[in-house]
Amino acid sequence: VYWTYDKSGVIAIVAGDIDLDGSDDIGIVAEDGLHILDSDGTPFPETPYAVQLSDVIAIKYVSTANKFVALSSSGQLVSWDSKGSKVASIGSASLGKIYDTYVFVAKNNILRIYDINGDEKTSVEFYDNIVGLGVNSDGGSYFIAIGFDNGDVSLLKFDVPDTIMRLWSTSIEVIPRFVSVTWRTSVSGLPYVYVAGGKTVYRLYYGYVMGLKSVGSLIRSLETDDIDENGYVDIIVSTELGEVIILDYSLGITASYSVGEEILKVLYGDIASYGSGYSSGVLAIKDFEEVLLEFSGSSLALRAKFLTGNRFYSTIFDEIKDKILFYPVGGINQLKNLIFQANFSKYIKHFMVITDRDTDNPDIHTRNHTILELSLIHISEPTRPLYISYAVFCL
Repeated sequence: VYWTYDKSGVIAIVAGDIDLDGSDDIGIVAEDGLHILDSDGTPFPETPYAVQLSDVIAIKYVSTANKFVALSSSGQLVSWDSKGSKVASIGSASLGKIYDTYVFVAKNNILRIYDINGDEKTSVEFYDNIVGLGVNSDGGSYFIAIGFDNGDVSLLKFDVPDTIMRLWSTSIEVIPRFVSVTWRTSVSGLPYVYVAGGKTVYRLYYGYVMGLKSVGSLIRSLETDDIDENGYVDIIVSTELGEVIILDYSLGITASYSVGEEILKVLYGDIASYGSGYSSGVLAIKDFEEVLLEFSGSSLALRAKFLTGNRFYSTIFDEIKDKILFYPVGGINQLKNLIFQANFSKYIKHFMVITDRDTDNPDIHTRNHTILELSLIHISEPTRPLYISYAVFCL
């Protein structure tokens, strides 16, 4: 199932098994409405639904409701599946998280909680503006970590249907723009809160700073999960200078790799290992390029690069057996399913893209591309006006 779905005006994408056939389907937010593609790239006949949503700040497949859900900064909360769509207006938002069947929304100094149908459950007003938001659950309660623009961090507990209480608050030395709630190992007791701002990652527990780590460059993203599946949470950080850094739960650096500047997003998942089995993969997404790294538990290694030729909009990282699967949306806003053949070379030597797929004319064209390794020589002439520079690429 190698395919390209030629759709202009794509804004965001998400994956989930809407038709419950065991394979992920693709939810699409586009300028002309909400779409669903089957796992083979065939559009669901019921779609698109005529809903305009241009400024998506959160999108997720909610498995318990079997729906795609998206939130816009203008306050539209939409859900859709093969049976139809629903739109609710919940007020503008600067930050949003969708977790299970609840939507957590922050705007200025107010936190609001809704269900995915748009019914408000509760809200809390603070003295300071919210700049970071993280949510997790122990299966009963929802834990909400909030970073404020004065450097404070708070952990709240939300119990269905509408009870919310503050568990602790503390202050750190940076503005906590990146916030994540997680447990070190098993889900029990109060969670840890990992926050990042400036060049520093903090580990907080019961309101105390249990550790901190400076990474030497401004932090662009922070994710937490047990990506190497060893039973302990890992912290994935990307920096302004292009470092992807994996830390253990106590903030010791486990591995790092430089993929170059301007990382826009970092994803992770399982990828096929050499020979057989699976290993952990980290996908660093940049404008015009996606870089796949393999995490062995103690090091990050370059697995593959793909020059997209387009500016980044949205990407899904998934897997199909022994192949790596990307659903990128390019600068021309076309959705493409690219499956990278697992030949495990330093750079991807070949990849397959199926283009011009037409449901009325199912002729499929395949293209194999070779990416050459080039060395770069940079030559500057500082004595010339305007500091003329040359770049010479050598095969």
